[in-house]
Amino acid sequence: MSYALGVHYLVPFTVGIAGYALAQGVRLLLRTGRPSAATLGREVACDLYLLVLFLVVIYVHFHIKMWMPLINPADYDADLFAIDRALRPAVDLAFRLRAALAPAIPAVDHWYQVGFLMMFALTLWSHAVERRRFHLHALVAILLLEMTGALAYLAAPAVGPFVFEAGINPLASAAQHLMHASFLTVRAQGAAWLAVNGGRYFTAPPAAMPSLHVAGAFIMSWYALRARSVVAPLMIVLTLWIVIESVAARWHYLADLPAGLALAAAVMAVAGRICRPRSG
Repeated sequence: MSYALGVHYLVPFTVGIAGYALAQGVRLLLRTGRPSAATLGREVACDLYLLVLFLVVIYVHFHIKMWMPLINPADYDADLFAIDRALRPAVDLAFRLRAALAPAIPAVDHWYQVGFLMMFALTLWSHAVERRRFHLHALVAILLLEMTGALAYLAAPAVGPFVFEAGINPLASAAQHLMHASFLTVRAQGAAWLAVNGGRYFTAPPAAMPSLHVAGAFIMSWYALRARSVVAPLMIVLTLWIVIESVAARWHYLADLPAGLALAAAVMAVAGRICRPRSG
């Protein structure tokens, strides 16, 4: 069970696979100029390979994140919160924007996590069945982000601004309370506690710097725009929401956002060198 999601962490992955299969089925039924069986087989095999690789990367990612307070016990929360205090009008703006938008959004407290997972699913589905020119670019950039992001957490370890003040998302605040309590237990009891409780804690470790939610959302929106995908407008809207909610729900400090964007730019540059554009 994931504290942040409220469901088992395999549920989003299962939904993603089911949606991918459905999208490919619809593609076969409706698309003009259907791909040959050999072409479709190669594309699906490539996508499945990348998904398996993604699972491996995510497994390592969360393990590094889980061990963060033991690998590097430094704490940069106070330093990062000082930046928030110095730039308080920007934090307050995020609070006001969130409060203004909330009445128009059903189940608003869920959309930070659900919106991000939806973006990943839409990235997989849309690039796979539309023009595949930036399909590999997007997935490779996300893989690189998850690999390097876990190591980036170790450079300036921080839990998040919720240790100093609550945000305006009660669902997030409840999850943050549980995550922080477990984090403090790991710090106090170390590897012995993780050996017993690591499976339950696997997706719960909090880490603020840099914001991989903002980084990932930017990457997925960028490639949706480059591919001229039909989902690009929705991706942009979800990215803007994630930026606002990351601060308003107090998941992230202000400094985490540009740090995440810098990491996103770096991995996209590397992905661009690894992958060559493919005609759709």
